[in-house]
Amino acid sequence: MIRRGDDRAVTVQIGAILLLAIVFSALALYQVNAVPEQNRGVEFDHSERIEGDLLELRDSILTTGTTGATRGVSVELGTQYESRVAAVNPPHPTGTLRTIEPESNVTIEYPNSAADDTFETRQLVYEPGYHEYQNAPRTVVEHSTVYNEFDDAAVTVGEQQLIGSDRITLLLLDGELHEQTSGTASVSVESLNSARTKTLDPGTKLTLPTELIDRWESEIDQADGVRHVDSQPDDNTVTVELEAEFELEIARVGVGSGGSSDGGFSIGSDRSSDDGDRTAGQYDVSFDGPSSGATTCDDGAGCDYHLSTGSTASFEAVADVEAASFDFAYDSAGDVTIESFDEDRDAGTVQLEATGDGTFELFVSSGGSGDSITVDVRQGVVVRSVEPRDPVESGTDLDVEVTVENLHEDDRTQNVSLLVDGDRNGAFDEVDSGEVTIGSGEMETVTLTYRTEDDDSPEIDVRGTTDEDADGIVSTADVYELGDWLDVQIVGTNAPVTEGETLEVTADVRQTIGADVLLEIDAEEVDRTSVDEDGEVTLTWDTDSGDAGERTITVIADGWGEESDEATVTVDAEPETLSVDELAVDDRSGNQVELDVDWTVSDTDGALETVTVLLENEAGDEVDSERVDVSGTTASGETELRETGNPDAQTYTVTVTVSNGESEGTRTTTVEYAG
Repeated sequence: MIRRGDDRAVTVQIGAILLLAIVFSALALYQVNAVPEQNRGVEFDHSERIEGDLLELRDSILTTGTTGATRGVSVELGTQYESRVAAVNPPHPTGTLRTIEPESNVTIEYPNSAADDTFETRQLVYEPGYHEYQNAPRTVVEHSTVYNEFDDAAVTVGEQQLIGSDRITLLLLDGELHEQTSGTASVSVESLNSARTKTLDPGTKLTLPTELIDRWESEIDQADGVRHVDSQPDDNTVTVELEAEFELEIARVGVGSGGSSDGGFSIGSDRSSDDGDRTAGQYDVSFDGPSSGATTCDDGAGCDYHLSTGSTASFEAVADVEAASFDFAYDSAGDVTIESFDEDRDAGTVQLEATGDGTFELFVSSGGSGDSITVDVRQGVVVRSVEPRDPVESGTDLDVEVTVENLHEDDRTQNVSLLVDGDRNGAFDEVDSGEVTIGSGEMETVTLTYRTEDDDSPEIDVRGTTDEDADGIVSTADVYELGDWLDVQIVGTNAPVTEGETLEVTADVRQTIGADVLLEIDAEEVDRTSVDEDGEVTLTWDTDSGDAGERTITVIADGWGEESDEATVTVDAEPETLSVDELAVDDRSGNQVELDVDWTVSDTDGALETVTVLLENEAGDEVDSERVDVSGTTASGETELRETGNPDAQTYTVTVTVSNGESEGTRTTTVEYAG
C-alpha cells in the first residue's frame, strides 16, 4: 500500500508567515506616515504655545523696566512626543533661547545739535529644533516687539509697544542668556537702571538695530506722529523721525546673567522726580477696578474683568501717596485689537475701546511699583445704533429705535433700556425698557418711548443700553415748541434725494385764522398750500439735473403774521451711467510679460460703444493696448496684453476704459512683474 504525505501543517505555517508580514508592513507604514504627521501636530501646537511664553517674557521686560521689580519667567523651549508601544519616536525636540548683540547701537539724534545719546542693547532670539515641522518660524524679541520670522516673511505677534500715541518706551537689554532644552527654562528678568524720562521734540531721530528692517518699516508706517526716514541694510538699522512731541521712557533691563548697572545712564531725569510737585521715592500703585464699561470676572475665570467687543471702558489706578503720575500700557494678542487708548497720567485713568474675541493685559506703573490686570473681550449683546424719531413737539411721545446685536454663539434674552438726560448734564434716568430674545449673530430693533416735557426744548440726550452693554450709545433728539397763535416747524424730509427725484418736506403748522404755507429752496419759492387747521403739511420740490449740492429749505407760515423755519438738505448728483464693473488679471508671465485681462462693463442707457485695454510700464509708457467694439447695456471679454524682450522687474498698470461716445468710465489695477 502506498502512503501519501500530509501537508496541512505547511499551509498553516505559510498563513502565519503571511499574517506576520502584513502586521510588519502595517507597522512600517504607520512608522513612516502616521508617526511623523502626529509628531508634526505636537510640534505645531508647541509653536503656538511658545508665542504666548515669549509674549509673557516681553511683558515681564516691560513691567520690570517701568516698575523695577525682579521677575522669573518660565518659557517652554521644547516639547515631548506622546509615548508609543509599537512605533519609535525621534528624540524630543529642543528649542534654544539666547541673547544676541546687534551690529549697531540705539542712537537718539536731537534736532537742536545737542550731543547724540547712544546705548547698547540686546535682542532675544528663539530657534526651534523640530524634526517634522520644517517651516516653523524663528521668533525675535527686540525693542518690546515680538515677531515670527519665516523664510519669506515676518509676522508681528501681538502689537509693538515701542511707539505709543504720545510716548516712546525704550527698554535696553543687557546680560547673557543661552538656554537649550526639550523642557521648560526659567528666565530671570531684573532691573539694572530704573526708568528715566525725557521730552523729545519734533525732528528727533531714533535709530534702532533690527533683525528685520522690512518689518520695522511697516510698523513705523502704521504709527501716528512718526515717519520712516532711513534704513541701512549693511548695519541692520532703521531710523524713525518724530513729527510730534513724544515723552521718552527709557530703562535698562537684565535678562539671564551678567547684566550690570550703568553708572553713566543719566539721560533725562528719573521718572519718580520728573516734576517738583511729584512724590519721589518708592510707593505702591494698583488698579482700583473699572469706573465704567466693564464687569468683574467670576472666580477661576482666568481674567479680572469682562468687556463686550466694540465697547469702551474706563479703568482707574490709585497710589498710596498724593500727586502721583501714572503710566499705562497694554499688550493684546490673538484676535483682540485696541481701537483707542486715551490715558490721563495725572488723574490715573485710562479709557480704551477693544474689539475682537480674547484677552489683553493692561499695565500701570508709578513710583517704582506696578500692577496689571487681564481683561477678557467677550462677545455680548451690544447696542449698535440709537435712532430717535425726531423732531417732536414738547409734551408728545418721542419714539426711539434701539438696534442691538447678539455676538454670542447662542441665543440670548436681554433687557433693552432707554435712558433720557433732559438737562444734557450727564445725568440719565431710565424711562422705558423691553425684553428681546436674539439669535446668535442676529440684530433686533426695539422701539421705546419717552413722553417729552415742556422744558425739553430744544434738545435732549437719549441713551440705549442692554444688560451687557451698560454704556450703550447716546444720541441727541430735537424737541420743539410751537406758539399758540402762529408758528411752523420742519419735522421731516426724505433727503437725501438724487437729481430728478422729488424732495418732500413735512412741517407742523400752528394757526388760528388760516394761513398760507410756502416752501422756498435757497430763497426761491417752489411750492405753496393753504391750511385752516393745526397739523402737519407736506410740500414738494421736483429736482432736476444741476440741482446737486447742499440746499437751504425754508418753510414759511403766512397768516395774520409770518413765521418760518429753516433746514439744510442734500441733493445727490445723478450717478454715472458708464462703469467698469469687473477687472481681473491672470498673470502668465515668464521671461516676458503675458497678461490675460478679464473685464465686464455696463451702461444703464444701453449705449456702449468701445472698450480700450491699456498696459503701461513703471515709467508710464504704453507698451500694449487693444480696442474692442461693444454695444448694448453690458459687455464682457478677455484681452491679452504683453511686453516682449525680457523687461526688468517692475510694476505694470492695466487700465480699462469704456466709452459710449459722450462719456467714459475707467478702472485700473497693478501687476508686479518679477523679471
